[in-house]
Amino acid sequence: MVGQTWEQGGQILGDWARFYRHKNLLAIFDKVQAQHKRRNLEGKTNPIPVKFVLPMIEAASLADDKTLQDLWANLIAKSMDPNFTEPFRVGYIEIIKQMSPDDAIILMSFMHAKSFPLIIKCQIKQEAELFVNSLSFIQSFSRRRAGAANKSSIEKDDPYRLLNEKYLEICKSLPLKYASNAIAALDNLQRLQLVELGNKTFVKPGEISVKHRWPKEEGPLKAVSVREEYLQITAFGRSFLEICRADEESKV
Repeated sequence: MVGQTWEQGGQILGDWARFYRHKNLLAIFDKVQAQHKRRNLEGKTNPIPVKFVLPMIEAASLADDKTLQDLWANLIAKSMDPNFTEPFRVGYIEIIKQMSPDDAIILMSFMHAKSFPLIIKCQIKQEAELFVNSLSFIQSFSRRRAGAANKSSIEKDDPYRLLNEKYLEICKSLPLKYASNAIAALDNLQRLQLVELGNKTFVKPGEISVKHRWPKEEGPLKAVSVREEYLQITAFGRSFLEICRADEESKV
């Protein structure tokens, strides 16, 4: 009797799992067909190689969230599009499997936003000395001064912490399901090498105002070496979004 009960329970669970996967795949392939119809590709698509399609279908069948279903639908639709020339990488499948809906939303924001927070580190160069002073402060891409900071607070903070705190402000405007875990989402995007901590260094000629010097030093200033640090989407991240974004988003 007990054995029969376990067997029946296993059959019910198996039926539920098949229904769950089937329902998710139907939703995804409805989106794929809609894209092919919109692009006038019905009957003109290329088959996806078996080594790609099997792991893709298996993973996509577990996606019950609309955001992730959209990613899978875009990936499948463009993989079959003869007009899409970007190379398909099996790594794209693994990436979506390891992403949450909030991860995807935040990654999209890197492509849409016109400006992001960054950290500016200035090194002041004097006539007879090389970079004798340094000043760190936070500034947005609009170059608006964020305020003075004392030496101890600058030394305690690091680019990772400062940038994440600034990105939290951006995440507040995004439709995230778990906004309190936005930092974890950013960490995951960096782990997947879709986003990275970038930097740019350049020399700004001319003098700098004394009120922005710390500590105050004597002598004429000749130039300022500026290092900008910021989070940026990687080349791999861009290629991933090119194949996983909808057509309208790709034109943004």
